Amino acid sequence: SRDNTSQLRDSASGELLTIMQHDDTINNARFSPDGRYIITASEDNTARVWHAKTDLLIMQAKHDDPVSQAAYSPDNRHIVTSSTDNTARVWDTKTGKQVTIMQHNNEVWTAKFSHDNNRIITSSMGNT
Repeated sequence: SRDNTSQLRDSASGELLTIMQHDDTINNARFSPDGRYIITASEDNTARVWHAKTDLLIMQAKHDDPVSQAAYSPDNRHIVTSSTDNTARVWDTKTGKQVTIMQHNNEVWTAKFSHDNNRIITSSMGNT
């Protein structure tokens, strides 16, 4: 959303349950596979993990440039973020620490774990 928010709503009624705030446009938001957490990716160079029921900020992953997308691993143990800083990064959800960094030659628009947690696919503009 360009209003710097991601809004959690009841799927049946549309009732607003909570608002998750960033300092710039939010590019995507996703639930964790177990539904307990929400991850948001923003132009403010961060991806943030929120508790889905309490809306408490659990962790923040920081890039050098805007974060285009963020996604959970199927086992909830890691998140992967993609950024216009030419990287995709994997973060440990328990510690909040960066586990690995994957460099591209251009902006990375998407990154996602395989269903078995063993691979990550990324896409970039231009040559990789």
